[in-house]
Amino acid sequence: MSASDLSDLKVKLKDGKAVGLNQSKKLIKSGFAQMAYVANDADSRLREEIKNLCRNHSVRVDETMNMAALGKMCGIDVDCSVCATTKIR
Repeated sequence: MSASDLSDLKVKLKDGKAVGLNQSKKLIKSGFAQMAYVANDADSRLREEIKNLCRNHSVRVDETMNMAALGKMCGIDVDCSVCATTKIR
């Protein structure tokens, strides 16, 4: 990941979280993700993709919340299928 990609990612992080599939995947691949949250009612292919990515990058996964609860946790007004928290604050 280049310096400009990391800078762009930092701008998009909200309160130490990357919200949504693409931003979460970037954070996980960057090595700065601490935990990924995957909604238990999200599409099974998406859940498997994120779990495999997390396994490959040694990131813990929590699947206890549904999309509505995950959206609330992220502070957004819509459902959310995946988010990741960052190690950097």
